Amino acid sequence: MSAVCEERSVLSKLLSAPEFRDECLPESVFVRWKKAFRNYMRHVSDCSECRAFNRVSAAGGGNMLAYPVNLKKDGKFILVTFPDIPEAITQGDNESHALAMAAEVLELAMDFYLEAKRPIPIPSQAKRGQHLVELPARVSAKVLLVSK
Repeated sequence: MSAVCEERSVLSKLLSAPEFRDECLPESVFVRWKKAFRNYMRHVSDCSECRAFNRVSAAGGGNMLAYPVNLKKDGKFILVTFPDIPEAITQGDNESHALAMAAEVLELAMDFYLEAKRPIPIPSQAKRGQHLVELPARVSAKVLLVSK
């Protein structure tokens, strides 16, 4: 079994634990998950094959997947779209509100992909001036587990 398989196996067991479905994780579960996730991310950063597949954001410490987002003024609102996730569309009153809404709609889109067992698109490289929206760590872990 390769290192990536071992790390994924540990994460998979932790993610399928009944406690993980709760919004508030017990600290002991969170600590075990965090350690397993760090080990997996360390492997990803050292493995060129995994790194090519799992583009990990340099923003926010590099521990979560981040998707580039397009912001476009649309009347009095700012329209938000994701080049990699065409289903994720939202809007906001201003840039910070639009980015907050983008984070919510991205997480919701990932839930739909995961529930439907659809392949999850790989995050593309952000273009100059383009914002990145990070998935929460628990969603990033699930995406990384099902994407390989």
